[in-house]
Amino acid sequence: MGRVTVAWVLAGALLGAPVVTTAAAETKPARAAKVEPAAAGALVDAWLAAQNGGDFAAYEALYARRFEGIKRAGPRTTRFDRAGWVADRARMFKKPMKVTADDRKVSAAGALAVVTFTQTWSSGKFEDRGPKQLLLVEEGGGLRIAREEMLASTLRPPEVGALDAARLMMVIEGGHVVLDATPGDLRHAAPEVTVPARVAEAALLDLGPWQAWEGREVVGYGAQGEVCRGKLGRPRLLARAIPHFGVVQGWEGREEGTAPAPPAQIAAELWDLAGEAGRLLVAPLAGCERAVYARPADAPAPAIFAAAEDAALEKRARNAFRALPAHKAIQTDFASNYAGKGPWDGGAGDVVVFRGPTTWVAVSARAGDGCGDFYGELWALWRLDGRRLVLLSDPEAPGTFFAPEAAADLDGDGVPELLQRDRLARPDAGVWRVTEDITTPFLDCPC
Repeated sequence: MGRVTVAWVLAGALLGAPVVTTAAAETKPARAAKVEPAAAGALVDAWLAAQNGGDFAAYEALYARRFEGIKRAGPRTTRFDRAGWVADRARMFKKPMKVTADDRKVSAAGALAVVTFTQTWSSGKFEDRGPKQLLLVEEGGGLRIAREEMLASTLRPPEVGALDAARLMMVIEGGHVVLDATPGDLRHAAPEVTVPARVAEAALLDLGPWQAWEGREVVGYGAQGEVCRGKLGRPRLLARAIPHFGVVQGWEGREEGTAPAPPAQIAAELWDLAGEAGRLLVAPLAGCERAVYARPADAPAPAIFAAAEDAALEKRARNAFRALPAHKAIQTDFASNYAGKGPWDGGAGDVVVFRGPTTWVAVSARAGDGCGDFYGELWALWRLDGRRLVLLSDPEAPGTFFAPEAAADLDGDGVPELLQRDRLARPDAGVWRVTEDITTPFLDCPC
C-alpha cells in the first residue's frame, strides 16, 4: 500500500519569498516524459466507446494491474481492487448502457495524468450524473486507468445556490478561511515549494476585489459557538491534492535512475494535478485552527445550535438509522456478498445532537476497508418535533457522506445549516443533502 501524502500548493505569500532547496534538488532528475493531454483524451474516448458499444474485453484492457475503484450509486459507496471491479462491471455490461463525459479537464505530472469530467450514466430506468475522476499511469507502453472514482452520484444537481462570503466562510486546515471555493483562473506568480513539507507559495499578481478582505476582522465558530476572532491575512490561492504514491516517489528521487525533483517542479506539478477542483481562494486567520466556519465580525451573529449530549435521544436516533432502507440495503450487501456478521456499522454510528430553538440529530457511519473487501457509508438527519423524530434526509439516497461538526442559522430563516469542516448541508427541494463540498482531491491508489 502506498504512503498517502497530503500536499498543498499555496499562492499568496509575499512576492519573491525564498525557495528552500537542497544539494540533491539541484541535480536534474531523469524523469519520464509528461503525459500528453491528447493521449489521455484518446483513452477516455476508448473507455466511452467500450461501454457504449458493450465491448467488455476492450474495457477491461484499459485498466492497470494495480488499481482501485470507488463506485457511488445514490447512498451506496463500494471500493474495489481490480478483480472486484472487473467482476462488478462484467455484470453491468450484461445490459446496454449510455455513458457520456462532459467538461473534460486533464492535468499531468510525469508519466501520470488526472482526468476529471461530469459523467452521465444510464441503463434501463436508472440514470445518475456526477463528477468522475480517472487517474492514468504509463503501463505496457500505453496509458492505463490506475484509479477511478465517482465523486458524487445524484439524480439531479442541487437547486439551492451557495451562501455568499458575508454569511459563510468555511475554515480548512491550518486556519485558512475560504473566501471563494471556485476562484477560477486568477493571475498569480509561479508556485514555490518548501521541502520537505511540500508547501508552495506565490503571490497573487492582482488581488482585485479581494483586496478588501485583507485586514478585515472575522469571527471563527465551532460546535459551541465562537472559538476565535482576528484579522485576515493577505488573500492567496491554495491548491490541494493527495497525490499518487508513484508521483511522490518520483519527487523524492526514489525511482530508479532519478534524483529528487527541484521544489519549483514539485510545486508546478502539484498545481496542475490539483486542477480547478482543488484550488481555493483563502486568507489566513491566526489562532483559528479549531474553527469550522467563519463570518465577518460586522455581520449579525448567527443563531447557534450547540452540540449537546442526550443518551436517550442518541439511542433512538441509532435505532431509526438502522431502520432506514439505505441502511438495510448496505446490511444485505454486507451479509450476502461479504459473509458479514452483525450490523455492518458495528451497531453504533456517530450521533450528534444540536440544540437551539429546535433540536436536530444526525447519525453517520463508515465501515470496512474496500479494495475488494466490504465498504459502507451512510448518514441521516432528523428534527425532533415534540417526542417525534422527523426524517429530513433521503431514506434511500442521502447522497455525499456527511458527519456534521457544527450547526447555525446562517441565512436567518430560522433553520440551521449543518457544517463539516469542508462540507455544508441544507434543504434542497425539501430534502437535506450536501450542497457545498470542498474536500481535497484524492489521487492515490491504496490497493
